[in-house]
Amino acid sequence: VRTHELLRGPKWALPFRLLAQLLFLVRNRAWRRTAICHFAGYHGLLPALWCRHLVIVLAGSDCASFPAMGYGNFRKALYGWATSFSVRRARRLLPVHHSLMGMEQDYDPDAPRNQGLKAFVPDLHTPFTEVPYGFDATYWSPDTGSRAPQLYLCVASGTRPDNNTHARKGVDLVLKVAPLLPDARFLIIGSPEPGAYEDLPPNVAVEGRQHAEALREHYRRARYLLQVSVMEGFPNALCEGMLCGCIPIVSTMAAMPDIVGGTGA
Repeated sequence: VRTHELLRGPKWALPFRLLAQLLFLVRNRAWRRTAICHFAGYHGLLPALWCRHLVIVLAGSDCASFPAMGYGNFRKALYGWATSFSVRRARRLLPVHHSLMGMEQDYDPDAPRNQGLKAFVPDLHTPFTEVPYGFDATYWSPDTGSRAPQLYLCVASGTRPDNNTHARKGVDLVLKVAPLLPDARFLIIGSPEPGAYEDLPPNVAVEGRQHAEALREHYRRARYLLQVSVMEGFPNALCEGMLCGCIPIVSTMAAMPDIVGGTGA
């Protein structure tokens, strides 16, 4: 197994990052190997051309377009083309949930109602197999400690009050609901700048990113896990929180209703 990451960076650096990927593929004789890409996009272009076979794990943003929120490969013409090219040339697609191939949304009126890969690549014939993420249930597990009966936890990595993640993850909704439940406490985790959230309701706190052990402790103490995102593929926080005993409250997008099943709301 050989691994390579097409690192994020400014747009002008993309050709150089692709060149580095090309050198990696040549050095490892990619034409003899099968490549597995996590998400479709720019990093699937060269493997689609050079590798013996290409398998792509579809995980969310590569099957969506929410322009007003700056989310989804297909909100940009070139990014959408790169995604379409790689999925058409792939040997097989592995969506983490079948809804990523096709679904409807009614949360964002400015985004296409039809979402999922086939909404943007209608002539797609590449076979696919649903392969959901797996989680270590021995690590993400409840303990014997007590829970705060009215503690609502929302994990929203990268959220700031002025960015797109704030709305896409539903943090704006959490802040609107909190004053209506004055006896409850709301904890939002994952902001790179917690101090940027000013004038919060008195029952809301915002914390930064947490390492796994601290995050698990939060899951074990919270009663409810909020995942009210406009779009998610197969959200880790929801699965981790449920395994730790949280009652889930989710939006009806992608894998979330199936993850929750008959539990929560």
